[in-house]
Amino acid sequence: MLRVLHICYLDSGGAGRATVRLHQALNNLDVDSKLLVLYKNTSESKVYKYEQKDKLLIRLLKKFGIKQTAKQKHKKCISEFKKTYFIYTSPKSDYKVDKHELVEWADIIHLHWVSGFVDYKSFLKSVSKPVVWTIHDKNPTLGGFHLLIDKKRNEKNPIINLEKAHSNYKRLAYKQHNNLTVVAPSKFLADYSSKSKLLGSFKHHHIYNSIDVNLFYPKNNKELRKSYEIENDKTVLLFMSEGLDHKHKGIHLLISALKKMDLSNTILITVGSGNVEGVENVISFGKVQDDNKLCELYSIADAVIIPSLEDNLPNVMLEAMACGTPVIGTPIGGMIDVIQDGITGIKSEGVEPVQIREAIETYLNTKDKFNSDVIRNYAVSNFIASKQASAYLKIYKSIKS
Repeated sequence: MLRVLHICYLDSGGAGRATVRLHQALNNLDVDSKLLVLYKNTSESKVYKYEQKDKLLIRLLKKFGIKQTAKQKHKKCISEFKKTYFIYTSPKSDYKVDKHELVEWADIIHLHWVSGFVDYKSFLKSVSKPVVWTIHDKNPTLGGFHLLIDKKRNEKNPIINLEKAHSNYKRLAYKQHNNLTVVAPSKFLADYSSKSKLLGSFKHHHIYNSIDVNLFYPKNNKELRKSYEIENDKTVLLFMSEGLDHKHKGIHLLISALKKMDLSNTILITVGSGNVEGVENVISFGKVQDDNKLCELYSIADAVIIPSLEDNLPNVMLEAMACGTPVIGTPIGGMIDVIQDGITGIKSEGVEPVQIREAIETYLNTKDKFNSDVIRNYAVSNFIASKQASAYLKIYKSIKS
């Protein structure tokens, strides 16, 4: 039986959830799949929390100021810069992941979101086994930024010197491994990475992330609206982001677009931490962790709106479509591939508020033409877990030495 070890920073959040779903699907294909994480938040089987063997020694060294950890050095370093970015991580780490017993156990090492957990240079130098890397954003192709828009807005800021140093650190790390295969969940990211200076020399594949189509499915819209006290004659738009203030997710663009519209018959539902101001008829649910409730909200909504400035393959889009709900999105990342205008949703012409408003208005004028069953069937055909796992298994078998 093929033994695959997935490594991810944590087992929750967008990348973490996608990793867990693949891990589960592979086990259902009789692959012996295990997942190693730095922070474990789920009760999933075969998910192991990394335990640092010299934790006590490190605590003592930190307490008496004898030695700083890579994490401390990174925090101190970026504290010098004005925060003009969403997230900035270091490719350096004190965790000796390459020495972990599960790395020795595995036939294939499968990396996911590993910033702050895996030390790029020591890991890729030490591990000679085949490595598959599913990149969930652009960070593996950049230095420390995770968003290209963040790098561009900081080209003339002092942090760009740190960015160049981290980029060089990764370049040297990648040169140390000759059996690395890159996979991206969107065609856009796969194409971008394959042309990048850091990862462009490695073989690339595109495989969609999966969702549990038995967990996310259409529920009775009218009954749910009654239980949530939402009028049936209102058009409900749903916006979801872990943090409503995450600018690359575009809530500010959506607000600007909605301000120019008559919303007397429209309700905006938001899911995520934070508040939305400046728009009427908003119902905020805050952070929702329960998948069953998320499924209900997707089913209540007439459409889900994703006005991102930069994105990969949003789980929100896949989950919404599995619930039969169309998606209004910007022509960014995986939304380019998945949103079929007039069938699974509507793509805006661009990312300006006026273009997002026009896409919403187009939807409002044609919403009766969307077929929930067609959208659901598209999601089942393309994002079912067994299809994703089979595609990865094919890669594993082709690279296993």
